[in-house]
Amino acid sequence: MTNLDSDSTAHLKRNVTLIVPAFVSIAGMVAVVADLADPFGPYSITLLTWSLVGTLVLGLLYRSVRFARRLAGPLLVLSGALFVFSSALWVFDEVFGESDDAGFIVSQFPQLASAQAGLGALLQQIETLRAATERNTDALEESNEIQLQTAEALGDIATNFDALTGLGGLILEPTTATEFYNNALVYQRRGDSLSAREMYEEAILQDVPAVDLHTRYAAILRAQEGLVRARRIYLELSSSQTGNPATALAYAAMLPDDQIAPALQEITEQFPEFGPAYYELAGLFALDRLGSQSISQRDLEHTYLMDFTTADRNGEIQRWFLDGAMADEWRREVDSRLARTLASLQSTSMIFSTLLGNASWIVDVTIQEPALELFYRIEGDTEWRNTGRATYIDPRIGTYGPRTQVPIGLTTQDTMLEFEYIDANGERQGPFQFNFNAQTEFLENAKRSLNTQTAYWVDGYDRDGTFTISFSGLLRYSCALSRVQFSLENSGADYDLPFQRCPQGLAQFTDSATVVMEVPEPFPIIWIKLTFIDGTETQIERVPVAYYLR
Repeated sequence: MTNLDSDSTAHLKRNVTLIVPAFVSIAGMVAVVADLADPFGPYSITLLTWSLVGTLVLGLLYRSVRFARRLAGPLLVLSGALFVFSSALWVFDEVFGESDDAGFIVSQFPQLASAQAGLGALLQQIETLRAATERNTDALEESNEIQLQTAEALGDIATNFDALTGLGGLILEPTTATEFYNNALVYQRRGDSLSAREMYEEAILQDVPAVDLHTRYAAILRAQEGLVRARRIYLELSSSQTGNPATALAYAAMLPDDQIAPALQEITEQFPEFGPAYYELAGLFALDRLGSQSISQRDLEHTYLMDFTTADRNGEIQRWFLDGAMADEWRREVDSRLARTLASLQSTSMIFSTLLGNASWIVDVTIQEPALELFYRIEGDTEWRNTGRATYIDPRIGTYGPRTQVPIGLTTQDTMLEFEYIDANGERQGPFQFNFNAQTEFLENAKRSLNTQTAYWVDGYDRDGTFTISFSGLLRYSCALSRVQFSLENSGADYDLPFQRCPQGLAQFTDSATVVMEVPEPFPIIWIKLTFIDGTETQIERVPVAYYLR
């Protein structure tokens, strides 16, 4: 201490008065914990060794480097205290210890044995968790590495192909599937289909799951070998490349028509992530392929197109192509077809309308596709009734279609009708329900008829110079009317026409409300405004009056 200046001496005094008590307490606790943990590892001797080394290094630093004394001083106190406590416990254990396994403190105070056991269990659990974490981390990293390698391999193939096609020529010594595929395309553009086939075959031998590669190769095979021979070649390929969905897809497309759909369904079950299979399934039910498309076929096409777009959003389309151009072409086609099927889905399969006749109600059915037969049953019936054949030939199917009008009783108030039909493919569609309410249907019929036939609302009569106007044509629909306003001399419709109200709930034609009004002269025009029982009104209509001699 003789070399210390006054500042250093003052600093050391402050360290002694402020830091020593705290650091000595910490050092004592650490030494005790190390002694308790001794049965589970060489904690005491390790603490003794490192505290000795730390004390020597920090003491040398404190003595030799003046500017480091402020930092080294507190650490020197802590290290020295650790050394003192750990060395004391070690010496006591060697001289007075009764057990080499328990440590000095526990050998002198057996009541601390349970604390020592708890500390050992805690240390063991920490070690177990650490080992398990390391194992799980290694397994996760290995799994992620495999997935990344697969994705990167497919991505590298497509990227390499884009780079190669940018060169625009043949690769002299191709080795990868991408390079062979590039050369095949070049040969095809030159019209050399034999060389193109050789290049495709070299690429296919590498068992790459690329849809465009197999699509183009299969097209060359069909052109050169015929469908039967091409199918045989792909049967052998699919047998040897069982894990390649692109090979299975190309083979399925060559099967007879009735076997294609089951084969494609099998592919989607075996490879649920293989999005291109949904494109091919949608194509089986496309209007362009079928010529005429039933509603059920339209629905299937729409479902598979939506499955394709979902797969595309999940990255399960582009990854199955070497050439991004073909994938983009498929996307554009799918978007166009989806727009058509969505518009078609918004229209219902069956449209109902009613017509009130003098003897019965008529339910008229419009079917949105060609149909061979139509069946119906009224609420309460258990058996379906066939409507029979129409009297005209439907040019869409080349034969007689079904009758589409079904009569129900004139006094029927509320009932439910069910309909089914046989479509052009022989499949039964339905049932479709129509809830009939006489009051609602009569009101709609009245509005439709009155709004389109204003000329028949009134009639004029001339009987020996006495002029009358009859409202029989209008009041035939009195069960749908709550008010009739009219005017003879201006367009104001200022007067209410008194007429007999229809009994509540009655929904049929009536002649009991007829009103005949005598007029002083043959007015050629009468202005009329109607209010229906649901509160809706017509505009003031200018109705011409024709006078008939009587």
